[in-house]
Amino acid sequence: MTLIMIVGSPVATVLVSDRRLTNNRRLVDDESNKAIVVLPADARLAASITGIARAGSFMTNGWLLEALHE
Repeated sequence: MTLIMIVGSPVATVLVSDRRLTNNRRLVDDESNKAIVVLPADARLAASITGIARAGSFMTNGWLLEALHE
């Protein structure tokens, strides 16, 4: 289970997500980062992923960082 909380106001927005990553009830990583913040000059974006999001050698977290960078 993943916990993601977002709180926003006209002054600030906060995104908090847990860091524990499990697969079939087994611990995979206790320090996994599930949140991404992008701060270009003209916008703000926060995104969070849930779960492992892998298929073979494809890993969503690495792909998402590259896609947002482009």
